[in-house]
Amino acid sequence: MKNICFLIDHPFDLALFLRLRLILKDYIEFTDIALMTDQSYFKKCESCQDLLSEFDKVVHIQKPQFSRNLFVHFSRSISFIRTLREIDKIQNVFYITANRSELTTQLIMKYSRRKVIRVLQKSNADFYSKSFLSHYRRDIRLRLIRNLYEILLFLPFSYPYRNIDTDLIRYIAYKDEYKNGDLYLENIHSKLGDNEIHFPFFIRGETGFNNRKKVYFLGSRFLNYNFIIDDNPAEIINNILRKIEATYGEHVEYIYKPHPLETCEYLF
Repeated sequence: MKNICFLIDHPFDLALFLRLRLILKDYIEFTDIALMTDQSYFKKCESCQDLLSEFDKVVHIQKPQFSRNLFVHFSRSISFIRTLREIDKIQNVFYITANRSELTTQLIMKYSRRKVIRVLQKSNADFYSKSFLSHYRRDIRLRLIRNLYEILLFLPFSYPYRNIDTDLIRYIAYKDEYKNGDLYLENIHSKLGDNEIHFPFFIRGETGFNNRKKVYFLGSRFLNYNFIIDDNPAEIINNILRKIEATYGEHVEYIYKPHPLETCEYLF
């Protein structure tokens, strides 16, 4: 029997992998493991602990990050590696992660002896285009921090760039990055490429409450993004939500899940 270890590094990962595991179980038999970090947003997610019970096994671990607090996060990195060694002892296990440049994923790719699949969102930045540097600038401070960890932990060197218009968008480049195990999320109404999977996922069957279809709106810090130059960003967001409602129809329950750092977005 196969074993799959899902890296749950963010509430988005939990939502993504809860559905993905059910889809996979339609095709293969496996035992799943949730490798759960203590990312700060989980403290505000009241339902997350209950949702984790869906997995066959949950392993809790402190999240190592590329932080200026080297003493703490280098120590967490060593503990994370030790946890990987224990998971690797399980027969026929492989890892699925939903990020590419976080320290957690980099440690899995370096120190696990098992296969790693990354399920990624497509980047809007084309690093190899001639216009890339007209939109991004090198982030020297972040590079120094990342490269220090990468030297100490024998990880591939990264080259961070920051969007010129906003500090909230970054691009992390790697030389000779291994991408053979990567899959990319594509809209459910789009024709898929060989390395793409549908997203968002439909939820089939019993929900534990009723059989009515549900569409979840996952909120974000819409009003804090300094790259939105329109006078009324709420109008843009609401137009998008109305388009989604027009696609899925009236006989659907629409549920808004706010981002932990939202302010008053839900009032709009």
